[in-house]
Amino acid sequence: MSSSSAVAMAAPSLASLGHTVTEKLSRDNFLVCRAQVLPHVKAAGMMGYLDGSVKEPLAELLSEKEVAGKKEITATPNPEHAIWVTQDQQVLTFLLASLSRDVLLQVSGCDTAAPAWKEILQSFSSQS
Repeated sequence: MSSSSAVAMAAPSLASLGHTVTEKLSRDNFLVCRAQVLPHVKAAGMMGYLDGSVKEPLAELLSEKEVAGKKEITATPNPEHAIWVTQDQQVLTFLLASLSRDVLLQVSGCDTAAPAWKEILQSFSSQS
């Protein structure tokens, strides 16, 4: 296996999240729903977005340079942040699509995947 194909295999596969979950999470089927959702997210290599272990990078990178004897700080967009946002939102979209309306309303204030998953786990922890 070439090194480029090894790198390609290590990158998250966003296409893996395209599968639909057949049973949406409701008040009485947490174990079944979790058994459907987690393999998709793990297969896509994106579990870190769900469990929060892949941390959001800074949106801007600061650099300091001296101009005419004065220090200037410049902020530039962090390309890693844009990638993180895209991947996190794909995981969040997949997760939200697997929820019934009642559960969706419960996590509607969550802007990223990890807080939404944490809310679900806390709400349904007695069923696990």
